[in-house]
Amino acid sequence: MLLRYVERSAVVVRGAASGIEYRFTAESPVQGVDVRDADSLMRSRLFMRA
Repeated sequence: MLLRYVERSAVVVRGAASGIEYRFTAESPVQGVDVRDADSLMRSRLFMRA
């Protein structure tokens, strides 16, 4: 699933379900994430569906 990072500073997050590490930056705000991780990332309010 594609998610968009809504902040400007870089961030590295680990998916709660998959354990995958995702790196988001202002230059690369849209990333594909494991669908199992999407809900928890969006609940942080730092991400939205792309």
